[in-house]
Amino acid sequence: MSRAVAKNPVLVKPSDAYMRLIRRFPLRPIRNEADYDAATAVLETLAIRAEDDLEQGECDYFAVLSDLIEAYEEHRYSMPPDARPTHEKLKSLVEDQGMTSMDLATILGVSRSLASLIVSGKRRITAEHAKALGERFKLEPGYFL
Repeated sequence: MSRAVAKNPVLVKPSDAYMRLIRRFPLRPIRNEADYDAATAVLETLAIRAEDDLEQGECDYFAVLSDLIEAYEEHRYSMPPDARPTHEKLKSLVEDQGMTSMDLATILGVSRSLASLIVSGKRRITAEHAKALGERFKLEPGYFL
């Protein structure tokens, strides 16, 4: 009886930059606020850099870490779909107030790059963000969730 042997894919050695990121925050499910804080800190350091300034391994790490953070936020801060904000609501408020992405970053306590991702709809507004936005715009935080 002969067995078919599957060919193993060629494994590429991870870059040093990728491995430094893995040592800083291993890619694994985020289970608590401490993990979440650590993960978002790493993500922000990558988001600050221009996308073309990242190596392929760093881009891959960024993509997977973004997915892990989003999964945690979805689980931790999930709301019914009809209660979720559209990024247009926030974008409209920001534009109406003549705010810059740096102004928004200051309100949210995040980097300018992360604030831009939130306004563009590429990142979700967390409960903490909603509270800060509610205070700034004199709206119920639920408006942003």
